[in-house]
Amino acid sequence: MTEELEQILLKLTQPDNAVIQQATVQLKQAFKDPAIIPALCAVMSGSRNHQIRQSATVMLRMRVKKHWKKISPNDRESLKALVLQAFMQETEHTVQHSLSQLCAVMVKHETPDRWPALLQLLNQSTKSSNPNDRQVGLLLLNKVMESNPESFKPHYCQLIQLFSTVLQDLSNPSALYYCILTLTAITAYTGTEEMNQMRSLIPSVIVALKHLIKSDQDEASEAMEVFNELMESEVSIIIPHVAEMVRFCLEVTSSLTESEQEG
Repeated sequence: MTEELEQILLKLTQPDNAVIQQATVQLKQAFKDPAIIPALCAVMSGSRNHQIRQSATVMLRMRVKKHWKKISPNDRESLKALVLQAFMQETEHTVQHSLSQLCAVMVKHETPDRWPALLQLLNQSTKSSNPNDRQVGLLLLNKVMESNPESFKPHYCQLIQLFSTVLQDLSNPSALYYCILTLTAITAYTGTEEMNQMRSLIPSVIVALKHLIKSDQDEASEAMEVFNELMESEVSIIIPHVAEMVRFCLEVTSSLTESEQEG
């Protein structure tokens, strides 16, 4: 069924409406076959065409989201292993992004403790000496954390230590971006111990945001949401840094005004 499915997905990328309609009918039929999940897995990890790998990943995510409880325990275990394997071997960012979203859907059902291989992969990739591996690991961490932040609570102290290290690497803006988004995702769930740890991160977060603005203003704007989250959750963390934050916000406003005038 794998080759047949790959052909159908290839037709869906064609610029011909008649071909797309025919492929859509074939796809609906294929989805009635119980072998659809193994076939999607095979295409997701084996196709040479990255668009087809991405399509298979997106369809698998939709399938898992709707039908997780219908998947047998054995098939769930093999699916968890296959998704991580595909993620580790993937080189296209768009497909990596889709795979991390698939992991995020799965982690809603499978808590981190029931998926030790996921924790292991996150631990290895986010601490890798290879900047690209770190960036990809932080992307995965961000998606699974946003999906089910509370289930990662036992690992918060360890994660905040990781963020402290990542925020020093100002040459990797994507890593900074995913790091700050993940920090935002856990803020509402942190206890006193983690909040005390987070207090020391604020100056590094401000410096990281300054660098992020230079590389991608949209990402920087999204990442600045961390301040709102911190103020809602634990305003005492922000108070010592208010002057620095106001100065930072004024710098941002003036730089945006200048770029608009230049434009």
